[in-house]
Amino acid sequence: MKRLLLSFAMVVIASGAFGDQLIMNSITKDGSLQGFEKGKFRFYTAKSKLINEQASRVTRIELSSPKKATYQTSSSKKDETAMLKGYDKEKFTFLGKGGEEITVPLSKMIKMEIALESETEGGKTSGSGDEYPIPAVDLASFTGNFSPEQQAAMDRFKAAKQAFDDFMSESAAMVNEMNQASGAGREALISQLRKRKIEEQPLRKDLVAAYSALLEAFPRKPEEAAKADHSANGGQPQMEQPDKPAAPAQAGDQIQPDLR
Repeated sequence: MKRLLLSFAMVVIASGAFGDQLIMNSITKDGSLQGFEKGKFRFYTAKSKLINEQASRVTRIELSSPKKATYQTSSSKKDETAMLKGYDKEKFTFLGKGGEEITVPLSKMIKMEIALESETEGGKTSGSGDEYPIPAVDLASFTGNFSPEQQAAMDRFKAAKQAFDDFMSESAAMVNEMNQASGAGREALISQLRKRKIEEQPLRKDLVAAYSALLEAFPRKPEEAAKADHSANGGQPQMEQPDKPAAPAQAGDQIQPDLR
């Protein structure tokens, strides 16, 4: 059985928190770059708002990591695909397939789209490119009589997980449909999927927050809970016995319930 030690910082990472920054002189907005068209950057902020910012106001854009992008310039008749490194001093910087650096001035950029995270080199998609935001949880391993706070945490987690899973199942169905489509129909589905990536973020955050609350509601080390005398505990929730005993906790360790 796998023991999970999860700090708040790790929860933030698991949530797929936005790591891009759009910088306008003294103003910095955290979020996720979506694309560029008609002289404006499309940027989804960490406050769940999609903004269209005039490029003339943007000093630079810093990305959490290079992003696959498709772009078109005034000097090319077809879309080019490369990894976007960032934007600075009115220039887009890309990495070509051979690792070479490609610079495109703002004045020559017609449009640029950040690829869906689920897109692959073969042009197919298989669903969300993000990992599932939380580890697997076996709710059947939580037994006993729950306190009101614990029951509330369980109910919140179940609802958040159901909402996220339902949404992702719908997106996966759209991805399958898109993989079979072509032309205008495919483009329409891609547009819808881009919008759904934005709509997905609040659900993802809710699930991570509910998971964090679940950990706080069940703070005991799983093997200790499993060995506890149920009657002596007054019917407090217990966790199942692990396959192998875990090493003793060290001072200062944050111990959380064992979640499969």
